[in-house]
Amino acid sequence: MKITQLNLLTAFFLCIYINHQSFAQVTESLPETDIEKINFGTFSAKKRVLVGLDFGMGVGVRNQNINFNNATALVDFNVSPRVGMFLGKGWLLGLDFDYFGSVASFNFQNEYRFLLRSYSGYARYYMPSGLMLELSMGHGDGNEKFIAGDEVQSIGFEGFRYGLGVGIANYWTERVCFEILLRYTGSAGSYKQVEEQFYINGLSLGAGVSVSLGK
Repeated sequence: MKITQLNLLTAFFLCIYINHQSFAQVTESLPETDIEKINFGTFSAKKRVLVGLDFGMGVGVRNQNINFNNATALVDFNVSPRVGMFLGKGWLLGLDFDYFGSVASFNFQNEYRFLLRSYSGYARYYMPSGLMLELSMGHGDGNEKFIAGDEVQSIGFEGFRYGLGVGIANYWTERVCFEILLRYTGSAGSYKQVEEQFYINGLSLGAGVSVSLGK
């Protein structure tokens, strides 16, 4: 497993290096720092439209005990297409659709599944250094499933979700940016059938690609 992870990391950084070297050959007359500044300046210019796709995985916890023995940690995952517009140099405001889920297994038979589909508003601040900050808030609906043997219990809910993130942006070109984001998320839900609330929160590490459109 460690060898496989090392190979993947090596291939990942090699791809970044090859991409950077290819672009540098075209613009070798400029210092590297100037190229990065040019890419950032054009990518995040005012009134440019950004479209992107994020995906990530992490671990989370629930505020209530789940009535199974030998419970494992919740495994979180999400996929999030998004769109936004730069209001000023580096300042982005946008909307996204987030497909967020958590899964836990118990004794290799029983399962707990959580799914939240939400629409969120988000704000980001991109810096020339590559540092990126994010704040998001949204609302949606979903369902919980408790699976114990052959018995399946499903209940719907309405939920609120928020997130805080910090990450690194790699401006590959003036239009394309690769991003890695460490995000803390919290979800609060209210069941539709009963008057009861619950909370789920956790950390996730995600990656995404953004494309900046416009003149």
